[in-house]
Amino acid sequence: MPDELYDLDLTRGDIGQLENREALIAFFARLGYNVDDAAKTPLSALGLDSAEWQHQVRGAYRLAVDPEDEDIVVYLFEVRSVTKALIDAIGRSFGSREESPLLVLTHDYEQLDFVLVQRQKRVPGRDGVIRYGVETRGIKVERRNASTVHLRVLKRLTFTEADALLQWDKLVAAFTYAATASEFFNNRALFSDYYLTHRLTDGQLTSEWREEDQARYMARTARRLLVNARARLANKTRSAIWQELYAPLFKELRLWPERQAARDATAGAGQPDYLVFDPDDRSAALAAALVYPWERNLDNTDPVRDPERGDEIPGARVVSVLASASVSWAIVTNGKVWRLYAANADNRATNYYEIDLDEGLASIDQLTATKYWWLFFRREAFTGFLDRMLRESAEYAKGLRERLKNRVFEEVFARFAEGFILHGRARGAEPPLDETFAGTMTFLYRLMFILYAESLGLLPASEERGYGENSMARLKQEIASAGGDVEDEAPARLAVAYSPDSTALYERLAGLCAAIDQGDADLNLPRYNGGLFSATTPAGQFLARHAIPDRQLALGLDRLCRDQDDKTFDLVMVDYKTLGVRELGSIYEGLLEFKLRIAAEKLAVVREGGKEVYLPLARAKGKRAVQTLDPGDVYLENDKRERKASGSYYTPDYIVKYIVKHTVGPVLERKFEALRQRMYDAQRRYDNHKKKVIASGNRQPPELFWKNDDMARLADDCLDIKVLDPAMGSGHFLVEAVDFVSNQLIDFLNGWSDNPVWGLLARTQEDILADMVRQRVTIESARLTRVSLLKRAVLKRCIYGVDLNEMAVELAKLSLWLDAFTLGAPLSFLDHHLKHGNSLIGVRIKEVEDALKAAEAEQLGLLEQSQFAGVMLATDLMRQVGYLSDNTVGQLEESRRAYENATAHLAPYKRMLDVYTSRWFGNHPNLGKTKAFDPTIGFLKRDDAIEWLQDPTRAFPEKDYMDARGVAETALRVSKEKRFFHWELEFPEVFFAASTPGGQDIELREGAGFDAVVANPPYVTTSEETKDKEFRKSLQGVGMSWMAELNKARFSSLQTKWDLYLPFVEQFHNLAAAQGFVGTIIPSAFCVAPYADALREWLSRNTQIRKLIHFPGIFLFRGVGVLNIVMVTARSKPTSTHIADRLVAHDSEMELVHSLPDTPQMALSSRELFSPQESLMRIDSLLTSSLGQICYINKGGTLQAHDIYHRGLFVKDDLISVVQDAAHPKAYVEGKDLGRGELFQLRYLEYGPGTRNPSMVMEARFVEMFENPKLMFGKTSGVYLDAKGSLWCDQSARVAVPFQYLKKVDQRSVREQKRQASSSSASYDLGYLFAVCASKLISFHLKTTSTDVRDLTPEALKAIPVRVISFATEKRIRDAALQRLESFHARSDQPSITCLLSEIENFITLGQDASVHDFLAFLGRRLIALNTAKRSELSRFLTYLESRLHIKPDKDGATGIDSLAGKTVLQNYLGDYQKGERERTWDEFYHRLFQNRRRFGIPLDDVKGEIEAEYEKSLAVLLPIKEQLEATDNLIDKIVYRLYGLTEEEIAIIERPAFEHALAGAKAAVAGDKELQADPDKAMAEMADRVGAAGERVINQLSLAEERKVLDEALPGWNLYPDDVARALLTGEYSIRSMPDGLDFSGTVMEYRKAVEAAVYHRIFLRFRAESGCTAEDVENEKVFKPFMADPEKKLTIGSFHILLSSSKEKALQRFVRRIYPRADEVIYGRTGVLKLLSDQANIDLRNAAAHDKVLDRDAAKAVRAWAFAVLRNL
Repeated sequence: MPDELYDLDLTRGDIGQLENREALIAFFARLGYNVDDAAKTPLSALGLDSAEWQHQVRGAYRLAVDPEDEDIVVYLFEVRSVTKALIDAIGRSFGSREESPLLVLTHDYEQLDFVLVQRQKRVPGRDGVIRYGVETRGIKVERRNASTVHLRVLKRLTFTEADALLQWDKLVAAFTYAATASEFFNNRALFSDYYLTHRLTDGQLTSEWREEDQARYMARTARRLLVNARARLANKTRSAIWQELYAPLFKELRLWPERQAARDATAGAGQPDYLVFDPDDRSAALAAALVYPWERNLDNTDPVRDPERGDEIPGARVVSVLASASVSWAIVTNGKVWRLYAANADNRATNYYEIDLDEGLASIDQLTATKYWWLFFRREAFTGFLDRMLRESAEYAKGLRERLKNRVFEEVFARFAEGFILHGRARGAEPPLDETFAGTMTFLYRLMFILYAESLGLLPASEERGYGENSMARLKQEIASAGGDVEDEAPARLAVAYSPDSTALYERLAGLCAAIDQGDADLNLPRYNGGLFSATTPAGQFLARHAIPDRQLALGLDRLCRDQDDKTFDLVMVDYKTLGVRELGSIYEGLLEFKLRIAAEKLAVVREGGKEVYLPLARAKGKRAVQTLDPGDVYLENDKRERKASGSYYTPDYIVKYIVKHTVGPVLERKFEALRQRMYDAQRRYDNHKKKVIASGNRQPPELFWKNDDMARLADDCLDIKVLDPAMGSGHFLVEAVDFVSNQLIDFLNGWSDNPVWGLLARTQEDILADMVRQRVTIESARLTRVSLLKRAVLKRCIYGVDLNEMAVELAKLSLWLDAFTLGAPLSFLDHHLKHGNSLIGVRIKEVEDALKAAEAEQLGLLEQSQFAGVMLATDLMRQVGYLSDNTVGQLEESRRAYENATAHLAPYKRMLDVYTSRWFGNHPNLGKTKAFDPTIGFLKRDDAIEWLQDPTRAFPEKDYMDARGVAETALRVSKEKRFFHWELEFPEVFFAASTPGGQDIELREGAGFDAVVANPPYVTTSEETKDKEFRKSLQGVGMSWMAELNKARFSSLQTKWDLYLPFVEQFHNLAAAQGFVGTIIPSAFCVAPYADALREWLSRNTQIRKLIHFPGIFLFRGVGVLNIVMVTARSKPTSTHIADRLVAHDSEMELVHSLPDTPQMALSSRELFSPQESLMRIDSLLTSSLGQICYINKGGTLQAHDIYHRGLFVKDDLISVVQDAAHPKAYVEGKDLGRGELFQLRYLEYGPGTRNPSMVMEARFVEMFENPKLMFGKTSGVYLDAKGSLWCDQSARVAVPFQYLKKVDQRSVREQKRQASSSSASYDLGYLFAVCASKLISFHLKTTSTDVRDLTPEALKAIPVRVISFATEKRIRDAALQRLESFHARSDQPSITCLLSEIENFITLGQDASVHDFLAFLGRRLIALNTAKRSELSRFLTYLESRLHIKPDKDGATGIDSLAGKTVLQNYLGDYQKGERERTWDEFYHRLFQNRRRFGIPLDDVKGEIEAEYEKSLAVLLPIKEQLEATDNLIDKIVYRLYGLTEEEIAIIERPAFEHALAGAKAAVAGDKELQADPDKAMAEMADRVGAAGERVINQLSLAEERKVLDEALPGWNLYPDDVARALLTGEYSIRSMPDGLDFSGTVMEYRKAVEAAVYHRIFLRFRAESGCTAEDVENEKVFKPFMADPEKKLTIGSFHILLSSSKEKALQRFVRRIYPRADEVIYGRTGVLKLLSDQANIDLRNAAAHDKVLDRDAAKAVRAWAFAVLRNL
């Protein structure tokens, strides 16, 4: 070994000199190798003596050997051309040689390939001869321009190790690391590569990157500790390695590792080696750590390097550690390689961040390499940095996903489809649109597979020879170079660079796809097959016949592969690794609902109803076109004419994870418990067997033990779990199921170092490697880890899915293939488990059998046990398909043949069930009165039916007693059209078993089904099938009264106008096995909708509700107006003690949740069980009236052109004007224009003779509905009193007109509703009805009883409970009472309001509630009047502002304040009292104006003073109105609560959710405001204001007796503090007492902070300014104190209190404090005084955290309360 321990510092100049053989010899001599015997080597000596080799190789030379053992031999090959195939062929020639070869290959010394040849284990060839497999790892070096990576690898050739073996390990590591995608790190989809390379390294964005001095120090320290580590640490004990290497490294990283107890059977694999702490705070561990000997294999067992724990698999054990330890991060290291694993990664085993520290320190850019290690493993990484990296990586991926989704919709798909069509036209054979759509989708799927696989390193794009030269990475880089970096310029440049006539690019891609399908040894690519790339499928044949011209392909591919960097605005490559397999569905699933169109005329894309739709250009006049299309252009459109999916039903990832965890998790727990003892026995038996083999000297491997039948069955049992998604879409749930089951299995299997599953996977690895030798392909065998192989086994055996959309099935396969991709192995055969069909249309075998018996059939045909042989054989074949691992192409073909064989045997039985099912789709029973006849039963009873079932081409007699031919043809046709799906025959291995163990006959298993069913079923708005009456009838089983008993087996829960998800939920439970689990996400309407009554009742009595999560007011699906629940059930009867875990989530991520009361499920009615609120059902029993008994209620008019008579002539917007004129006489509003007692916008509607409305619209309604006094409701919220009866509206608003105004109306709907009218309906004042409907009580009622709060139906409004009023009181008494109540109200002070409420209670008690009715009517009208005045002043000022600023048009031509940035602040400057918002200060308002200054036609400075004066004038008008509005609103609620007889507890049920929501909303508003986040004091003040407003409402509505009592005891005299202090204290106490665990108490912390701030401010600083006689001249602080003293408007905040009170310069303040506080030295300045408490860092940290993105628990709030009480006691 040379004296020099470090690698040579090579330069590009050194490499540039390698221009001949002699230079190479000198080069290796410099590197420390022995070159004394350098000489030419005969090819024959290397086994390369054929003529072909003589032609290919011009000369072979043995250049050098290692100086220690001469085991490493350097060979030079001068060849005619360097190819990957040649490299691998030469490498294979060294397979049996006892040396470690390093090859140099060159054609002309301009490029030199340096290649390591590494031998694999011996594998048998096809001829039975044992050969060594080899792996070749190489770099292609440009002599004149070597890259930094190549320089590092060449530098690592320096001989520095103790012997050849250690040096070879070093070289393998160097060449392996060079193959990673990044020069400095190996990120396995834990973070975003883009974020790591572009954002992290930008010092302006990430301040940590600028810490260069410390990074340099760490580089020097780490290099010193790692030098010569291979030799130095070999054969040393763990403790010695720890002391010599790990302890000093962890110390330098400022981490404190605490050794955990040695692992034993009780601790299990979840016990980490160390828990890592902050040295300054050891209260909670930052991470777990697993540490191993130097260079120990982290992905497999390694008894050679790790004699103590060599049977462990670190990469598997970390899964158990993260599952058991209460940490979010785990470090796994062997000293050389450092990995980070995250507990919340998509897959804990396969997602990690890795640094090769040894290679990094050898990097040319050592500083950068060190940062990528040091920043991620130091103490600060675990206290926020890593979480930020994860969060911001996820945010980048989310934004990228949305951009890519839009791009695919708007550009990519249409571009590719257009290319196929243009290519076809040019050849005179334009392809059909449906084929083009399917072909384009398949082409996109292929592209996505390649893009993902290359980004994840699953396809060898990093190989610089072979595949790399032909890769998608190379192609997209060529296109990017042609397009340039500027997004706006790229299309034009690509159009010039690429021809519309050539298809060369397509042919390159077609060749790449063919290589992936069939394999190509020249590209070093094995045969992956799988069907996606097949040329024999219909889509494959389309893609083989057609092509995309280069121009369209380049334009589309560039948009698919590049994205604009939001900082540099350059185009950069899309980071598909970050995007993740799960995101495939979110991008492509929406496409499946669309169809391809070709424009027949010029079209425009316009916005209509919030969506972009296609309209003929002639009809789009007056509308701003987003895009225009010429005739012949290709575009996508759904059945609603929409350009792209406006919303997404793609289930959020965190919801999918939750459902899978709580549905599949319990199944696995039960299974593992049942298997545990068998696994212990297997381990014991194996250990005994191994000892015997070793003792006997038998050379047979002990591992053969796992092949015996018992162990094979045990391995099968470990993998025997069946997870189904019957509406799988893109496979999102199934991908998560694969990852979850794999992770849980790993955790379970970690309990046994040797087990049958590991044995099975070892054989899988052997099969794959042997197949690679046969295919003459080399792969990195180290990547065939047990973890990745286990995912493959889980996918093949455990996962089932069905979808009605065939392209969705293919998308699901694509997602699953990518998720469980195994290097070298073909894509798993999945056709047996992922199927195309309608999950709802099909029958069970018993149903058909019972029907035949009921019809007295003499024989049951194929259902006779003797005829069941086909099903038995098919069941065995299906099991065989599942057991085949598809490790090799041969096994894959065997799977395919077995499946086809099984399908053929099942076909007759499927046809039998198809015939029966066709009774709902054409072969309808004749229900005549004389004689009923069911043609399907009649057909199946025929003697010749069996023959037809076996061979459907068989003809029936023309003349017969029935039309057998017609029945048969109809059954075949509709089964194909409707995609009948008979579950027992599609998955016979799930439902059938031998009647006795080992028996030859089979039967349906009792309780058979899937272990877990997980799904997001389609909702009614996503399925065209719901319009199909036959489909609905088939599900409900209607129209078959003569077979009513049989129809009970159908979907019995369906009633009235059911939603499509309902039969799916019932089907989920039909398909689940006994004791199985069902997890789903469905609309929250399920909890209250009448159509779901039957199913709710069935679930509550027949299943155990395990999880039920409500998301009130939270929309989980972007752009979709549906609220949802998550439900997990167990298919077993609830016990008397079973308690459903019912939760209410307060945020979409489920981080803030609280539990509903723990009541046994059996003790709750189905309505109570599914209700998201504590019950208020008692109010219904007090009422005898409802709004529907007083008013006629309906939606407004449908104002589009009539679908039949005037289709497409105009749209609603054509009828509306902002100006009232003769053509538009009617005042018009929409639902969105209605607030709580106010109108946001008023427009005018076309109406009258000779106009389009009402004569040509779809549904105009009747005039009296609009031109009478009425209530108007928004579709989602808002209620308004139209006292004048002048407002018209469309369907988005609902109208409630008292029946008394409709006496002369003769409409059917009016007549029907009048039948329900109350006898006293005419007595109710509309003002009263408005006040009641605007109250918090009715708002709560609607939220908890409506089927969909985003669509308040007329039925929901009719059910509004209206307190019955006795109108018997004389008018004069009522008038006098009203006058007295109005006088109390006018005084508005608290004593008067108290008297008013006392009077109200007396009236109610005495039965004079008519007076209460009258006063509520007065308040309702006052609320309208105040809102009108408010709206008038807002409009006046904003109109003035627009006219004064002369706002210039924006890029879309829009003007006005609505087009400005920050428009919400400008338009809502008053602030919404209902949300706790304060008015904007002039500074805040002006800041928004200043941001828009370039949009104004006048210099802002010129008018600043004038606008400020006008602004203050406007606030002077508005603030009193706002105060009165809030008071009126609160008073209405107080009176309504009393009128309806609610108790304090019931009022709290209503008020508490709003309070909790306000707290969460305050935090969200502050956390989302970058300006507030930059100023903690402002952030805290804003948050306190919002929370305080919510608290004030609670204080107004509730007595809070308990809270007042606590404060009286803890803080006597608290109520003597100013009102704002007392309010803050009460709010804080209410929050701590009433808010459930699991919520964020940040708002509570803010209230106690506010109490302290207000108390100190009032008691000290305000008094100092008012009483001390001092002026600004008497104080010293220039920044805040002097301005405060000089200006009475100025205020101080808590942040300045400590500074001022502690300053020795503020003598005047100190004298004053001591004057008003004689004990100031104790209570203010003492050790526990105010000053000390204000500086308490722990509380400062808590208060700061409350204003930022951190969740605080109840204990944190209590800690701040104790601090606040201490301050207040001192004061």
